[in-house]
Amino acid sequence: MSEQAKDAACCVRISDLRIRQLLETLDDMVAETDTNLCYRYVSTSYQRFLGLSAEELAETSIVDRVHPEDITVAQTLFEECLITRVPMRAEFRYRHASGEYLWLEVAAVPLVTEEATTGLIVSKRDLTERQRSQKLVYHLAYYDPLTDLPNRTLLQRQLAIALRKATATNTLFGVLYMDLDRFKTINDLVGHVGGDQLLKEVADRLKRVVGHGDFLARTGGDEFALLITNARDRQRLILRAEEILKMMRTPWVIHGYEFPLSFSIGIVMYPGDGETPEELFKNGDRAMYVAKAQGRNTYCFYEHQWEKQLKERQLIESNLRHALERKQLQLYYQPQFDTMTEKMIGVEVLIRWFHPELGMIPPNHFIPIAEETGLILPIGEWVLRTACRQAKEWQERGFDPVRVAINLSPRQFQQQNLVATVESALYTSGLEPQWLELEITESLAMKDAEFTIAMLKDLRAMGVSLMIDDFGTGYSSLSYLMRFPVEGLKIDNSFVRDSIESNSSALLLASVITLGRNLNMRVIAEGVETEKQLTFLRKHQCDQVQGYLLGRPMPAADLEKQLNKVSDDDDRFS
Repeated sequence: MSEQAKDAACCVRISDLRIRQLLETLDDMVAETDTNLCYRYVSTSYQRFLGLSAEELAETSIVDRVHPEDITVAQTLFEECLITRVPMRAEFRYRHASGEYLWLEVAAVPLVTEEATTGLIVSKRDLTERQRSQKLVYHLAYYDPLTDLPNRTLLQRQLAIALRKATATNTLFGVLYMDLDRFKTINDLVGHVGGDQLLKEVADRLKRVVGHGDFLARTGGDEFALLITNARDRQRLILRAEEILKMMRTPWVIHGYEFPLSFSIGIVMYPGDGETPEELFKNGDRAMYVAKAQGRNTYCFYEHQWEKQLKERQLIESNLRHALERKQLQLYYQPQFDTMTEKMIGVEVLIRWFHPELGMIPPNHFIPIAEETGLILPIGEWVLRTACRQAKEWQERGFDPVRVAINLSPRQFQQQNLVATVESALYTSGLEPQWLELEITESLAMKDAEFTIAMLKDLRAMGVSLMIDDFGTGYSSLSYLMRFPVEGLKIDNSFVRDSIESNSSALLLASVITLGRNLNMRVIAEGVETEKQLTFLRKHQCDQVQGYLLGRPMPAADLEKQLNKVSDDDDRFS
């Protein structure tokens, strides 16, 4: 090498005193290594950060204090930098003199002369605070702040991983979706602070039953989920669900209150119950709500027929919204007879839906949907107004007057303007109030007895007749029954159906008839289909009967033929 080249090389060597003095002014940690990656120089900031002196670092390798999990990558990158003479940059954890590992950003540049690579210049920058901040941000994004459990977002990621693994290995996994029963009631009792404390205790108990490989998360307010990756079969999931339900039976005490607490659990399995995390969530939720509907404190597996039922329900709901305007709804009338004379004295108004493509849709398929969606209110008002007009029309055409009985749904009965709606229907039709009969079920009457009494009094003041429908299926208090301003009781058809075959049912039916008579109430028995049933009801002096034996539900035009006969004679109408 020429003298000129040697002088140039000397100028760039890091060991030059003037360069070292400059490096000492920098905040970044700087070191020089030889080709064996051993230190030849370390800056003061380098020594200060690691808590080690230059003497302690002398003759040690730059990778000696790298975290065991990072050391292989670090060694490879440094050696590649020496060989290829290409600068490198990476992030490693280095051990401080205290034993704590700190995150550092490491950059290395090869020291190159004309003849060879003589070492590396390495700079390091502390990333510990940045890593801590990133870790905090990650925790806030993926963990529930109250229970410190993974949240719904992280569970979705874990489900995606489980799906890929199960698909690749042809294995099974399951997810338990858990919702606390009646948590809102408890939360109202103990307050939000007590409710939060309860949720933390529930999370702590659930952690105790989490097995190896399981993943527990809080997915919502009072909802949790457990991913079970080693679910070999359905029975294993049942055992885990039963273990959780059993664990929840231990009494819970919050703010001095002791109360029972339980889960409703929906269970899904892969493969079979969903192909994506979103589908598994959706189907798990459905199963969970079915478990609630089955009485709570139980578990339920997702069933594939629910998908078909849901689509059918959506089809019915979407079409039901237009059924009134498209004139697809029709009223049918079922005659009611005096038990002794078999003379028609009233009709019960029933609704039928005739869809041009779906055909006749049974009431039990669409009435619950109408009730749930609120469509029962416009439909119910249409039924009321149409029936009143029809009854008045029959009278104007010279038929003997008959009372029309209309069943009020729970939502109708609780609406604020019910009395005004009934008054309007009577006024616009011209029907006198005594020819309108309104029925509410026994269970509805007892749901809020004081409200029921007040509403019935307002309706009774108008002059309409009031009946308790499906009597015997609820839990009426006799004291309340005596306070209800109703004219009569309508016995549920199940009592009539079983009266001939069962002595106990016959005795109960006779007792209800006697009760009604002692309370000076008119008693109607529905579902009369045989002569034996009719004979039994006559024997026990039931006032009125209704059923297929004497008359099926029929359109207004067909009923008019029966009304004509009423005017002509008092023969039985069938």
